[in-house]
Amino acid sequence: IDVLFQGLIKHGCLDRRWRDTATLVNANKNGLLLELQRHVENLQTGQVRHKLTGHVKGINALAFSPDGQWLVSGSDDFSIKVWDPYQGRLAATLTGHIRDVTALAVSPNSQLLVSGSKDRTIRVWSLLARKLLKVPFGVGGIIRAIAVSPDGSVFVSGGLDRRIKLWSFQTAELLQTWPAHDSVVTAVAVSPNSQAIASASKDGIIQLWDRTGKLKRSFEGHSGEVNTIVFSHNGTHLLSGGSDRQIHIWNLGSGRLVKTLTGHTDSINALALTRNGTGLVSGSADKLVKVWQLGLAYLQQP
Repeated sequence: IDVLFQGLIKHGCLDRRWRDTATLVNANKNGLLLELQRHVENLQTGQVRHKLTGHVKGINALAFSPDGQWLVSGSDDFSIKVWDPYQGRLAATLTGHIRDVTALAVSPNSQLLVSGSKDRTIRVWSLLARKLLKVPFGVGGIIRAIAVSPDGSVFVSGGLDRRIKLWSFQTAELLQTWPAHDSVVTAVAVSPNSQAIASASKDGIIQLWDRTGKLKRSFEGHSGEVNTIVFSHNGTHLLSGGSDRQIHIWNLGSGRLVKTLTGHTDSINALALTRNGTGLVSGSADKLVKVWQLGLAYLQQP
């Protein structure tokens, strides 16, 4: 472990496409006041840069825009908020969902935002104009996870219906859908080359698919539900965290578990790699955020 942040209540909110090597965003839920606060942390010093307030209930999802200009949060108060992370100010509030907002993802060009909710809808927003553009038809269930392909052509969703759904970003039309797991889909991710999709579930299994829904490989090693997954920047490995308090690093080619990281004392809810791929951030229900110096060349950018 390279750095340890203490006293931060983690709620599955690290941006999986995290780009900034000096900034970490963490969600803190104050159960007594029902006031949600977000902290922007400096990874080198561990000091709080900004404390942002505005939501009146807990946050379920956070996402940075790839250009680093905006931070987006989704909450149990049904709202989405767009923040300026450098000035520490609220820029906009997006409303339309009628239940908890559970998942967020931003397009590679930083212009579009996709949100998922317990209201069984997905919504596509203009992040620049701050307005709703499309509500795709055919969602079918409560959404737990959304991921955008790096080439910006599609986005992927998963949730309580146990299926993976592939959507066109341009038209918001449903392109493919297939049964993926025996329980709730808790996380999805798209490979750096946009050709493979990974899914994780409460059934404890990670699946690797192509974009037609063909299963390429399964990964079994967690002893409980898998909460979070992230591809290495070069696309050769997958990292996962789960309720068994372990972080696994998998070789996608061989399917082999190559490394296990331990240290958290409760469920791991979020993972993110630093820009150069040598650092890993993990957030857990044990109220700790840990920064790991991996030093593994095979995880780095090609």
